[in-house]
Amino acid sequence: MKKFFSALLLTFFAYLTVCAQTMLDQTILFKKDSVNIMESQKDRIGLVVEYIRRHPDSMVIIGGFCGTATAKEKVDAIAQKRADEVKKYIVETFRIPESKLVALGAGVSTRYPDPEQNEVVSFFVK
Repeated sequence: MKKFFSALLLTFFAYLTVCAQTMLDQTILFKKDSVNIMESQKDRIGLVVEYIRRHPDSMVIIGGFCGTATAKEKVDAIAQKRADEVKKYIVETFRIPESKLVALGAGVSTRYPDPEQNEVVSFFVK
């Protein structure tokens, strides 16, 4: 069953990559294994909200990621919870409709060589 969900997640992430027109130039950093949004990252979220308000027809996909140092059995849950927490923060703080946002736990990121830099949420525009 876990393999099925992993394959489904990979398929959905591939779909996301193909369908997402733009990766927004904002990344929200997290401490390893944490799902709490750090105060120092909230201004970055505000910049994403500005984009959403300037582009009312856009859909923003919030992708939660973990670094390679995160235990494999925790990756899916942490990545999804990060995306969910950022979505919740945007909806509650900025009153952006939930329908404008999709939260997706996207798994492990290897974008940066330092695993700590891959403990992130990234934003994609569809």
